[in-house]
Amino acid sequence: MFALLAGLIPFTLFNFLAVVSPGLDFIFVSRTALISGKRAGVQAAFGVSVGCIFWGLAAFFGIQTLFKILPVFYVALKVVGGLYLVYTGIQMIRGSFKKQEEILEFAFQPAKNPFIRALFCNLANPKVPIFVTAIFTSCFPSNTPLWVGLLAVLVMFLTGVLWFSIVSVFLSAPKVAKWFFHKQSLIDRIAGSFFAGVGGFFIWEALQEGLKKS
Repeated sequence: MFALLAGLIPFTLFNFLAVVSPGLDFIFVSRTALISGKRAGVQAAFGVSVGCIFWGLAAFFGIQTLFKILPVFYVALKVVGGLYLVYTGIQMIRGSFKKQEEILEFAFQPAKNPFIRALFCNLANPKVPIFVTAIFTSCFPSNTPLWVGLLAVLVMFLTGVLWFSIVSVFLSAPKVAKWFFHKQSLIDRIAGSFFAGVGGFFIWEALQEGLKKS
């Protein structure tokens, strides 16, 4: 039993390093917490982490094998995910220019479905299943029992919830959020440009792979 669980130690470390590294999930949760407050930020944290459950289960049951057998699925995932990220980025940028009446006092802005949007943000990233599959295959043998795989997925979920909740609580603290308050438009433009750029890159990669196979 202890031999089976030994793989959880490096798996947890690799997963933690991936979670805390700045990326799409981190930017989305941070922006949500800064602009819409702690509750919305924590909801986004749960959304991202539920996405990790999906990718963890997919990796454990061999989604990369499916991608190798039918590469069109991976190309389609890149295109669909890229389009969603581009759309999200454009919406952020457009919203940053729609200035209504000037708000003189600090106030969090209501967020629309932060859990669902964070979930889609995580699922739209085609690099996640490849990375998760890599750490699963590196840390666990092919005959790993189901319960060990489920425990590893639970580790992914809890790591994501704890880290992104901590980020949300810190960034939504009054002193921090007030400092960023008058920079909301800049935050949206930077975040929107990043999302649109990454999404565009995924689409470009998918088109390149499609051309190579044609």
